[in-house]
Amino acid sequence: MKRTMYALIISSLVIWLSGCVSTGPLEVTSNNGPTNLVGEASCTKIFFLARLGDCSYEAAKHNGNITTVHHTDSQITNYFIVLKEKTIVYGTK
Repeated sequence: MKRTMYALIISSLVIWLSGCVSTGPLEVTSNNGPTNLVGEASCTKIFFLARLGDCSYEAAKHNGNITTVHHTDSQITNYFIVLKEKTIVYGTK
């Protein structure tokens, strides 16, 4: 009985503490044409209380030296109490 209970607890913890990743488009503008520049900005949020880094659109635009934004993406990885977020901006100078 103890072995079964330990196995159930361990498997529940493994599933509960595993990370999940979500990626999706955020914004699309009417600026059509080729996108030859990519800018990224990332931040880490700990227990939704503390935020380390800057994952804003402006930071991503600055990092990629972009002036005209074509579209943006966001990638979010969740590790139970730690959330890692990356903003990706595509555009031209």
